Amino acid sequence: MATPSLVQSAGSTRSGSGTTHTQAFGSNVVAGNLLVVCAATWNRDCGTGSVTDSQGNTYTRQVSEATSGFITSAIYTATAGSSGACTVTLTPSAATWMALAIAEVSGWNSIGTSNHLVQSTTTPTSQNVTPTAPAILFGSLRTSNATTFTPGTGWTTIYQDTSGANVPNSHTYRIETSAGTWAATWTLSVAGGETAVALAILGTGGAGGGGNFGYERIGRGVLRGVLRGAR
Repeated sequence: MATPSLVQSAGSTRSGSGTTHTQAFGSNVVAGNLLVVCAATWNRDCGTGSVTDSQGNTYTRQVSEATSGFITSAIYTATAGSSGACTVTLTPSAATWMALAIAEVSGWNSIGTSNHLVQSTTTPTSQNVTPTAPAILFGSLRTSNATTFTPGTGWTTIYQDTSGANVPNSHTYRIETSAGTWAATWTLSVAGGETAVALAILGTGGAGGGGNFGYERIGRGVLRGVLRGAR
């Protein structure tokens, strides 16, 4: 069974409000690889916006979370349709401050579960997931206050911006080669007034089918993404 691998990643935060934000991959992407986009916005729900790229690939929103003040994190994916240069564009529902972290993943086969949560703490965490190993997981966090971000043990940062003048955000990943239960975690130097956390299992290795992705309610105002019919 193949193990998913992070090929490359990049990220940036838009300076000032705008209607779009773009981020290019540093090297050519490879046809068939998974393209992952972690988006963060302020005052606009990036989960209701759109993600496109210069190759014309079709992106699917896997998970998003918006606080009452629209402090938002979202994770999108697409399959690279061809090998070559690729620039990703985020277009939220209206002009706002925003950030993008993008990644290319090889060795993936199917999309797993995802979840999202709103918290106000110096130790934000997603809900737990139990992926089918091997797998690669991505965590995306957007908070309202300037802070430093320290990812939890086993998590590696692909992009972060600690500035309150922009969009404080942090995006991480981890690769799991054995069975277990995991959550995306961070330690913040300053608690966010509102913090949106999103987590997705975005690549499981080997052959076999996926299933139908959907949501189930697990509490008031809380939904969990589930993959039904996986094999």
